[in-house]
Parts: sequence; C-alpha cells; structure tokens
Amino acid sequence: MPQQDGKARMEWHSTRKGCSMLPFLGKGDITVLGLDGQVVRRHPTNDMLPTNLAFALPGKHRIHITEYEHGQMESLAVDCDGLPLWDGRKREMTREAHESTARG
Repeated sequence: MPQQDGKARMEWHSTRKGCSMLPFLGKGDITVLGLDGQVVRRHPTNDMLPTNLAFALPGKHRIHITEYEHGQMESLAVDCDGLPLWDGRKREMTREAHESTARG
C-alpha cells in the first residue's frame, strides 16, 4: 500500500506548456508545477491516493489517473497535452532545445 504521508511521488509528467504534473498521495489531487517549481494549480481527484497518471492521445487535453484507495481509474480534462513519447528514432536536437537543456 502507498504511504499516506502527503508527500509527492517523484513521478513527473511534463506538458507541452513546460509545466509538470504529479500525483500527490494523501492530498487527493494532481499538482501542476510551473517552470519555477511553484504550484500553478491543483486538479482534485475522487480518491485521496492517486498513484500515477498518463496523458491521453494528442489533442484530447486529458489525463488518466490510477487511484489506489478505491482501486479505480479517473479521467480529467486539463489545459494541454503531454510531451510525445520517444519512438526509438534518433533525431537531431534543435538549437533551442539544446540551449534549454544546457541551462537546466
């Protein structure tokens, strides 16, 4: 069983807007962090123990959440899509992406 200590799990899910979303055990929400690490918003869930999330297909603007307390899944509307998954193909990194990565 997941700990119910209210500590965020370190499972970051990045959005196309540069924010990060993570399930927050014991708080019953998906926390959205901005680029500066500050809380931008919280998406309440139906369960106090959300354990993971996955973005829906591009253009759907939804996340799917697994929840431990009631053994269920939930789907929430969000304002953006997640980053695309790596498809195994090697690509050239754009200068902008390289500079952004180098800045940390």
